[in-house]
Amino acid sequence: STTSTSNHSVLPVSTSSNDSTSAKTVDDSSKLTPEFEAAYQKSIATLEAAVDNDQLLQPLKYFVTEYFTCNQNSMMTALAQKDDETAALASPPKSAERVLNAIQYGMKYGLGPSKFTFGPSHTALRGEGTCEEDTTDFYAFGCD
Repeated sequence: STTSTSNHSVLPVSTSSNDSTSAKTVDDSSKLTPEFEAAYQKSIATLEAAVDNDQLLQPLKYFVTEYFTCNQNSMMTALAQKDDETAALASPPKSAERVLNAIQYGMKYGLGPSKFTFGPSHTALRGEGTCEEDTTDFYAFGCD
């Protein structure tokens, strides 16, 4: 469990899709600043409470680890370049909000009973309420 900031989750990462014995562990959360670490731990706790399938949970935890590391790097670069707008977008609270929203959308529309199936063409749902599921602007979410 990842209940304290001193105990980081150690996630298996396959280094080769053909060789299951060549696995290594990754603990990128140990490189996070205290602010990102707190948001990361809260996100992992939320994820662990919501996903009871360990085969699904482990890759999602790895994704969250990578996501927070990338957002921290983006924020630090933006701060160094005095780009406050970009830094704000990559902040710990915004990072947590976006990654959990992405996972929620994936669980609902990618895996759940409401799985969305693309046809040969489709119209992006823009949150305009044109149909029952059209309450979120997925285009804007993707741009964030």
